Amino acid sequence: MALLDELLDKGCRLIDYECVREGGGGSTARLIAFGGFAGKAGIINGLRGLGLRLLGQGYSTPFLAIGPAYSYQDYNQAKQAIAEVGRQIATGGLPAAVSPLVATICGTGNVSKGAIDALGSLGDVVRWVTPAELPGLTSLLATEGEHQRHVYACVVGTEHLVAHGDVHEGSPHSPHSPHSPHSPHAALAHHNGKPFDRSHYYANPHEYMPTFHATIAPHTSLLVPTMYWDRRFPRLLTLEQLAELRASGNSRLLAVADLTCDVGGAVESLVRSSTIDAPYYVYDVEARAERTDGLDGNGVLMMGVDILPSELPKEASQHFGDLLFPFVAPLTTRGAPLPAELAGATIVDAGRLQPAFQYIQAMREAYERSQEAALAEEVAQGGKHLTPQQLLALEGSTVLSLPHGCRAATPFTRAATLCTRDATRCTKAATLANHHQVLSLHGHLFDSGVINAALDLIEQAGDSHLET
Repeated sequence: MALLDELLDKGCRLIDYECVREGGGGSTARLIAFGGFAGKAGIINGLRGLGLRLLGQGYSTPFLAIGPAYSYQDYNQAKQAIAEVGRQIATGGLPAAVSPLVATICGTGNVSKGAIDALGSLGDVVRWVTPAELPGLTSLLATEGEHQRHVYACVVGTEHLVAHGDVHEGSPHSPHSPHSPHSPHAALAHHNGKPFDRSHYYANPHEYMPTFHATIAPHTSLLVPTMYWDRRFPRLLTLEQLAELRASGNSRLLAVADLTCDVGGAVESLVRSSTIDAPYYVYDVEARAERTDGLDGNGVLMMGVDILPSELPKEASQHFGDLLFPFVAPLTTRGAPLPAELAGATIVDAGRLQPAFQYIQAMREAYERSQEAALAEEVAQGGKHLTPQQLLALEGSTVLSLPHGCRAATPFTRAATLCTRDATRCTKAATLANHHQVLSLHGHLFDSGVINAALDLIEQAGDSHLET
């Protein structure tokens, strides 16, 4: 938001290229996008990461021959390298212990299409399957057979991730029902027996329960999220769900290539983004922490590079330039009106949020209020130490800073008790890096109860010096 504030203050114009749509409409087709290159680069790096993860477990596979996406002269050269890996798999197969190997691509947009194209470069070795076929593949695990000479790929959409909330445990449509074939399709019945309604889900996500962890994740070797996620919707995999999967003895999930790079998002074990030069790390599910000993050991390999198109710079730049070029003239002509496509994508102009983006201010204010409320609650419960600046940012708080050495340990403990006893009169201590003690008073400044409590604490602390 700091950048947005500066743009507003300086009267700059900000145009989001991802919002440039046909006719300037809000729901028409996008005209400028290079998410497909994120999908292509992501699969190249994801297959390489899978090879490295398998090597850490003692298995040498043809995936090790795949280099980083940026190491190839162009995308065609990368595809040729992947095709050669496919030929090696067809000839020599993959280890029985990890076969059948299943790559699950979540999403159906531009990023997904790029990922599908890159994965398809493996050639005839790829077998595209439906979600309903996944349990049958899992039944072949650790057996020898023709499945060792294939890589299985499955594309899942929103309809495969959730079920309506009236699908109960034990019902014929429950993913945990003993009467169910345990297939994703069996868990997708909407209320009243109607097919899954995506628009209803987007409008009412609170009415739905997640099913991905039970229906698809147990059969997946390489998970490739390509769809946007926000907090209104269920995650693909929470830390708890992943831990439960491991605890059940299922360790099929070897790697996650999160092409959306949603840190702590759809796949909660993506605890940080990674970089082009260091794209992988292993998350230890049992320890709930990133491993620090390389790509070996227990856990799931994670990849979350947020600038993937730059790893295919030649094609991505050419593609982006070709799409943007028709709009250069009106942007560089003084006084020329913006075409509808650019006007509809303009976020800020002349110091104001544009009509289509006025909602940003309301979202910002709501977010700030929620953060302040959460922080105040954490302080009140004694779980947070804050700086004076942070305390002053809390709505309705007054900060008193007492020099270090005022011997206030006991009064501060008492302050926490006051906070618990009376929610409207809350005093709480925080320790600062500058070795000062801070009292945060939550309540009205002229509330005699709060003031008297503070004065009592100061008196008992044995120090008459007060900084405000």
